[in-house]
Parts: sequence; structure tokens; C-alpha cells
Amino acid sequence: MYEYHGAWWVYYRDDTGPHRKKVAEARDQAEQVAARVNSQLASNKPTLLTFTPIGVADPMPTGGKRLVYVDPASNAVVVIDGIVVWAYRYRAE
Repeated sequence: MYEYHGAWWVYYRDDTGPHRKKVAEARDQAEQVAARVNSQLASNKPTLLTFTPIGVADPMPTGGKRLVYVDPASNAVVVIDGIVVWAYRYRAE
């Protein structure tokens, strides 16, 4: 854990290589994150800062089709058309 430009960063290594992540503005919060990462590394679990890709069950549509997805949990509508993606946020009332 180290301070750089007013923020606290965590540096660690795992099976995938070295990782540097900005974790907090305050030292006490950074210490809590560093302790959690250390315990996860010691037990061979993925850390909370590790990106874990997930598999996609359905392939993306092809042939000029447009895909629209509504996510009510985050009040967002996502429109995918080819390689262009639009994300619209709305206010739930």
C-alpha cells in the first residue's frame, strides 16, 4: 500500500501477475481494503479488485439487427446496433 498524488494505492501480485489499484482517498479505508486483499490472497480466492470475465449464454444478434436491453435496477436502456452502443439513463417515477 502506498500514497501517490493524494490517493492510496494497493500493489500485489497473484497468479495473473502484478496489480496496482487505486483504492481510497483516506489511509484507514485503504488499510481495510489492503487487509481484505491480503486475506483473499492467502486463501487463494480471487481478490475483490480482480476482474473475472463471465460467459455469455446467448450470442449477439447478427445481420443488421438492433438489440435493446432495459435494466430497471440501474434505470438504464442500452441499445446495441452493430458496433455502436448507446446507453440512456432515465428517471423512474
